[in-house]
Amino acid sequence: MKKRKDLKKKLNFNYLDLTNKTTCFGELGLPRLTCNTKFIPDYIALSGQPCDYFRTKNTIVAFNEYDSAFNGKNGLYYSIYFKDKNNLEKLKLKYKGIKYFIMPDISNFGDIQAYENYHRMGQAREIALWLNVVNKSIVIPFIGCGSRKDFKYMIEGIEDVSVVAFSTKGKVDNKTETKLLIDTIKYTVDNLKKLKRIIVYDVCKDNSYVDMAFKYAKEKGIDIVVPSNMLKIRNRMRPLENCLEV
Repeated sequence: MKKRKDLKKKLNFNYLDLTNKTTCFGELGLPRLTCNTKFIPDYIALSGQPCDYFRTKNTIVAFNEYDSAFNGKNGLYYSIYFKDKNNLEKLKLKYKGIKYFIMPDISNFGDIQAYENYHRMGQAREIALWLNVVNKSIVIPFIGCGSRKDFKYMIEGIEDVSVVAFSTKGKVDNKTETKLLIDTIKYTVDNLKKLKRIIVYDVCKDNSYVDMAFKYAKEKGIDIVVPSNMLKIRNRMRPLENCLEV
């Protein structure tokens, strides 16, 4: 038994400690996630802002920063992958007491290699499993993809969830990204038959863009929740700009 455990570490299959606690689904074998919480967040804190983790009673923590801020060599994924016990203990302490997370928004794009996008999908699922299994937190699946050909993969293994999360950041002033977001929302609503609620990370001072982009979901009876966040508050205090994202 010891030899088998040593071999798993030597071959960098440490993530199996997490994926073996669920089932894997679809062509990519993505880990299955479940989430049917009725929790409604009123504030989204970013993982890089510990001072905001408990800002309100109903704060949820998300990973909507640049990937290098939360997914570098000392981030959760690589700590899981290499079983860096010291760093994992630091991260457990950092996230101690947080009840709710949104699965990381690990960037993917339509003009990079497909295998990289799929690998990043797997990274996000594995981090979500760690937050759930080890940190004992409820994790809301995040929906996002780099191109329409990946639509079927982004929802594989989350067919039974009743709540998901989206982000509008980086899409507001980009017509191509806006159209992809609208199509992604429609595909999600049409194919997740148990979906009841969508949590949206949006930093604009008002919700006009969200109202436009999520119109189809609202028409289908999906509850759209747009919690406050640090950038949204900052933009509300600006006299002219509606949606500065930094």
